[in-house]
Amino acid sequence: KIAAAAGGGAYDEDADPLNAPDVVNAVLEFKRKLETRDVTSRRRRVDIITDRISRRVREFVEQGRHERRKRKELQRQLQQQQQQQQQQQQ
Repeated sequence: KIAAAAGGGAYDEDADPLNAPDVVNAVLEFKRKLETRDVTSRRRRVDIITDRISRRVREFVEQGRHERRKRKELQRQLQQQQQQQQQQQQ
């Protein structure tokens, strides 16, 4: 190819050893392996991200539940104190 491009003669595609069926098949197989590897890696990254997001969502939900329980408990304690103060004033 290089010699033909440099003007050293005509390029014969059939005579080029890189166009041999074994070489072409090996290149195609290598390409398929790379594509499979890339797809697998992409899926793995998506799974990792999905797991991390799910974990953070669960943590936020649990934190919200805990804060709500805490707020209700504080409100209950405040109401009890107010009732005790009212009873003492009577």
